Amino acid sequence: MLLALRRDPRKVSTTHQLKIDKSELIKDILKYPDAYQKERAERFGICQKTIWQTLKKRRVTYKKTGNAFK
Repeated sequence: MLLALRRDPRKVSTTHQLKIDKSELIKDILKYPDAYQKERAERFGICQKTIWQTLKKRRVTYKKTGNAFK
């Protein structure tokens, strides 16, 4: 009922192309394996969320090693 009374209907989300070259991202990951997503975003000139979405879509994860605590 409330949705019918809404004056401005919500926009439907559509998929769009990400502004990042996948091969360049892979090269960046290999060159800087310990870099933060924010640092990668600054290098590519995009926001951190785009980096996060691309890494999630590509199933890239970061595993911490025990060496970080020594």
